[in-house]
Order: sequence, then C-alpha cells, then structure tokens
Amino acid sequence: MRCGEEIVSGCKSFDFHSASRVCKLFSVNVDDTDVHLIDSDVTDHYETIYRNLFNRLPKHRLTTDEHRALPGVSVELCARKCVVEAAFKCNGFNYETAARKCFLLEQTPSDSNGVIRSPETDFYERGPDVHPPGKGWYQLQKTPTGT
Repeated sequence: MRCGEEIVSGCKSFDFHSASRVCKLFSVNVDDTDVHLIDSDVTDHYETIYRNLFNRLPKHRLTTDEHRALPGVSVELCARKCVVEAAFKCNGFNYETAARKCFLLEQTPSDSNGVIRSPETDFYERGPDVHPPGKGWYQLQKTPTGT
C-alpha cells in the first residue's frame, strides 16, 4: 500500500479511501483527546502501533537511571517517543500505569542491575528488530470504526 510507504515520523494515522485510492495522513490517532472515528464503507483507518515493537514485562521495572520522564502519556505515546528518541538510544521504558508516567531508558536488563518486581510499573524492552524511523520500520493496524 503506497499510503503506508508515505508515513513519516510525525504521522500517527491515515485514512485510505478505497474508491478514489486517496490517502489522508494525520498527526493524531484515536488515543488523542477529541478524536473519534466515523463509520464508513469506503474508507479504512490505519494507525502506527509502536507498543507492539516492545516486549512487555508486567509488574516489573528496570533498575537503572532513567534518561527522560514523560508524565501524563499513554503507553503508545511513550513507545513512540522511545523509538524516535535522538539524544540517546532508547532501549526501553518503565511505565507507571495508574500515574500514566513514562521513563525512557538507555540501558537494558543485561547491562544494568536487572529488573525487580514493582506492582505499579510495567517494563517495556525494545525488540531486536526495532530501528529508527524509515521505510519499513512501523507496524500498521486497521482500526475498527464506530468507536
């Protein structure tokens, strides 16, 4: 799909109109405030899914220095920030679920003190094939309409 090939780092989603074969890129997705999908028989909605690029270890945290704290963000936005981080190689993040707090990490379990149980935190480790944005780096997911 040509639409998917045109996704750039600022794009979170796109609509593909099957009859006209037109693609509309968006800098928002359904996780953003005041964004709602409208049911359509001729348009499909797709979103990049960054969280699928990480392995999740529930109720654990990596014991290391956190490079950047991002308060009030979703897991999806945290994963996106990790993948596009330019100041250091983000290898994962600790995510405090109830507080919606994200902590980007450079170290991995093998080059730190490892992970410990933490009831309020999930650790996300970057998968081995996750590279900075470029052609073919993203995963797309068709989003159900009417939500």
